[in-house]
Amino acid sequence: MKALSVRQPWAALIVAGLKVWETRARACHYLGPLAIHASARPGLAHGDLLGRWVFVDAGGRPPELFGPDGARLVCHLGAIVGSARMTGCSPVELVDPGAEAPFGDYTPGRYALRLQEAATASERCPWCWGQAQAPVCLVCAGGGPPGPVPAKGSLTVPWEWTP
Repeated sequence: MKALSVRQPWAALIVAGLKVWETRARACHYLGPLAIHASARPGLAHGDLLGRWVFVDAGGRPPELFGPDGARLVCHLGAIVGSARMTGCSPVELVDPGAEAPFGDYTPGRYALRLQEAATASERCPWCWGQAQAPVCLVCAGGGPPGPVPAKGSLTVPWEWTP
């Protein structure tokens, strides 16, 4: 299955459906289901602000992202944290990030990957969802959503994930 590595807290925002645009330096021509992999190291430091959200190191537990109106996202590291469907890639100059502007780098010359139908690994097994008629799921064995699945990532966009 194709996968996309994203640093936290952006991976958590994607699988929560709060971040539709993922910005990258290069274009990507793949369209279809993706496992969303959270890199082993976060992209923000404790207390950093991301728009109206604050990133907090939870002291030995996965970091957390706290947002407006009491929203709280757990930011698992080094794991497949969910899945989404990549439906497009456009130069950032052609997209309107709206409220998502603090969640990406919209410098001219970059590209925005459109990610839709996002879900966490606790809501939907990424491997089952991404495989067409897989006889036996290598992640959940048909037992339902597994939650975050430990995995090593890659800088390639997208890369091949096999559990």
